Amino acid sequence: MEEQFQMTPRLKRFLLFLESPTIELASACFVVAGVLRRLFLEPIPPNMRETLAFFILDALATSHPKLEIQRHVRTLIRQQLLSMLSIQIVAIENLLNRW
Repeated sequence: MEEQFQMTPRLKRFLLFLESPTIELASACFVVAGVLRRLFLEPIPPNMRETLAFFILDALATSHPKLEIQRHVRTLIRQQLLSMLSIQIVAIENLLNRW
């Protein structure tokens, strides 16, 4: 599959950081929730947004259980992203369900 975005050195370092088994899950999920927020606020094509979000979530799931990641990110989305439109929150919830 050919990505529709560029895997820059910075993005590669970020994904490697998330893959680390020593990363603290709650902190990593806090960062991921913030990245997802930005992805859903920016005018990005939906298929590109989903692909990038899945790359990020998959990187974190390398060393942590997927269900725990989903639980943490959902909680953070609900707590911290109240300034987002409800349609954006629902979109992120749907993305987590598809992942």
